[in-house]
Amino acid sequence: MKTIEELMAPAKKLTELNRVQMKKAMDAQYATAKEYESLAEKRFEAARDIKDAASCNAFIMDQVEFARSGMEKILLDSKTFLKEAKTYNDEVMNLIQGSQDVASKK
Repeated sequence: MKTIEELMAPAKKLTELNRVQMKKAMDAQYATAKEYESLAEKRFEAARDIKDAASCNAFIMDQVEFARSGMEKILLDSKTFLKEAKTYNDEVMNLIQGSQDVASKK
């Protein structure tokens, strides 16, 4: 007969996996929020520097580039998130499979 510790081992591993995953997600969200805050501050500063038609035109052209690079960043962040989610899912499925294997062995 299995001991309680043996039966609970997969649940403990899953709990730790969830804790680590949540911390990684929170750290990534915080870093991303700080990045966007910095970018917004830079754009506000650039808007304050508009003094004439030429600087307005330069600002608008910068905004176009900013939008393009921002969209690329969003796509990259999304790909990274999906990769992390797949890795997490694979680890959870391995834990579930492992716990089923442990439970089925007497």
